[in-house]
Amino acid sequence: MKASKIFIKWIIISLVFQFALYLYLDRFYFSSGDNLKVTEAKSVYKAKQIKPNVTIPHGADNISLSSDCRYTAYFDNGIVKVVDTNTGKGRKLSFGGGVQCLSYKWISDSNRMIIAEKIKSSVSRSIRFYSYDAENQLKEEIKDYNTEKVDSIPVGVGENQVSMAMSTLTGVMYAKISYANGLSSIYRIDANETMTKINTVVKKIGKIGVASRDDQLVYEDATNSRVRTNTSCRVIDINGNLQFSLLGTDDDNNIYVGNKIGKINKICYGKLAESQNLWKIVNLNSSYDAENLKIIGDGKIYFVDENHGRITNVRNENYCTYDGNFIGIYDGKIASVSDSKLLLKNIN
Repeated sequence: MKASKIFIKWIIISLVFQFALYLYLDRFYFSSGDNLKVTEAKSVYKAKQIKPNVTIPHGADNISLSSDCRYTAYFDNGIVKVVDTNTGKGRKLSFGGGVQCLSYKWISDSNRMIIAEKIKSSVSRSIRFYSYDAENQLKEEIKDYNTEKVDSIPVGVGENQVSMAMSTLTGVMYAKISYANGLSSIYRIDANETMTKINTVVKKIGKIGVASRDDQLVYEDATNSRVRTNTSCRVIDINGNLQFSLLGTDDDNNIYVGNKIGKINKICYGKLAESQNLWKIVNLNSSYDAENLKIIGDGKIYFVDENHGRITNVRNENYCTYDGNFIGIYDGKIASVSDSKLLLKNIN
């Protein structure tokens, strides 16, 4: 009986304590909104503002910027130079003797690029690929990327060109190697640095592209005026029309093509996995040369009028002017060069 009384006594004490605590919290701690201070959480990250301070040397070409515009690159005497866009200070990037840089391409949403180099020796010529991280100033060769375990693509005597297309979501890159005889080969390099030569229908190949999500290849058949793919559909065929020019791709896996005959007055786009008869059509108010139409990642289509220094959104006719020579569109900005100075202007 005595133990029961003690047990009941402690239960009562516990209940009284809990009641007093609840009363305090209700009356004082949570009494009114006036006593509650809320501090707005603000992002501690702020994108670095870009104020270009880059002087482009006379004779430099192939100028481009990284996705966020932090770094600028260009060819100078056959070698890639990379500089900090804000300071103009060069980044460390070295090349061995007997090297000719054929091409480079920034990887979207990063400050990394892929460089294609032609290596010449007394007995052979070959093409090798390197990755370069501008942030860490680190250049590394892509090694053992061929299924036959060779680390280069042999080429003969004569000029070569390399163009690259990448899927940033899968890490797959396609490289088109053009030879002096006008023919081309396409190689696929995946994220594991395994390279495979692609069997193409023709050897005269124009522009290449890659679907952003499923890394499917599209390329221009320069012999038959077709746009071909490495999917089961094999060729772009929209309502019986086969003659197209490849205009570009966007970040939503869409492929953009325009009519091949004459200037572009209609653009068709869609996904390779869809029926091509269901692709969307954009009828243009004017006719444009294919090389002056730019497709950017969010699907906007711009006409670049270099004679009047402006770009026009072909969907809504909104335009934005710029000074100097057009370079490209990056992160919502127009890049141009005027009097050897790099300029950036926000698109309205």
